[in-house]
Amino acid sequence: MYPAQEPYINHLLEVASLVAQATGGSNPHVVIAALLHDAVEDQEVSIEMIVREFGNQVGDIVLEVTDDKTLPKAERKRKQIESG
Repeated sequence: MYPAQEPYINHLLEVASLVAQATGGSNPHVVIAALLHDAVEDQEVSIEMIVREFGNQVGDIVLEVTDDKTLPKAERKRKQIESG
């Protein structure tokens, strides 16, 4: 029997909570972007939809942390480290 996997939403909530704590809750745009940080690459949500629903600032942040899935995994990870 395999151990139960943690629901995916817990990861998103944990990241958003960490961002809220780190910023003292002073910037709701970064907290919203933290909730949506995997939406484009993992849930096939378009960046246009995020911009339409949450605004350009949130869309820009989400796009900045979204991996380009057309690149090989090693290249994506290298770019993450560089922009880190």
